[in-house]
Amino acid sequence: MVEEAQTALQALDQMKTEVSQGKALLDSLNTASGAQALVPELNQLGLDHVLPDPTAYLNAPGHLSDLGGLAQAAQAYREAQRLYRADPSDAKGQSLEAAGDRSARDLAIGQAIATDSQARAESLMALQAALGEAGDVRGVLDLQTRWAGEQARLTNDQIRLQGLQISREAEAALARQRDAERARAASDARLELYRQAF
Repeated sequence: MVEEAQTALQALDQMKTEVSQGKALLDSLNTASGAQALVPELNQLGLDHVLPDPTAYLNAPGHLSDLGGLAQAAQAYREAQRLYRADPSDAKGQSLEAAGDRSARDLAIGQAIATDSQARAESLMALQAALGEAGDVRGVLDLQTRWAGEQARLTNDQIRLQGLQISREAEAALARQRDAERARAASDARLELYRQAF
């Protein structure tokens, strides 16, 4: 009976230890890990901060100043590469101006995205390093959730960039179409003048 009592006491001590460990685990899961405060730079990176308003991107030709923080860079690129300034009444010249504005806009955005991507890569490496240093289960779960959130933001940025690329290609196609139509209209007008002369 003494042996059975000792075995029961040992089992009871083992259960106490397990309950204590379970309580510690539960407490760690209910305590904020502070993972959101890790690498706060990630909150300031991404396409939302590079290009907060897609409408400004689409309206940029002729309105580079509407690009927000990118306006100064875009205007500087445009002026540095400018070889010609069209008269406002010259339709073909205005097409050249718009093409130059689009190129300056895309260069400014491309360089801003490259800078942002480098900073984001460094911040993600810091987040990855923090995962190895997480002190408890809650910290690991929070960091994994933060990592998954960053992956979702990256995917969203890629989709938005693809949309901007499609818009850019469509703008270029429309510009070529307008130039072709303008040339055809000028040719038809010359032909009509020739016919009226004879």
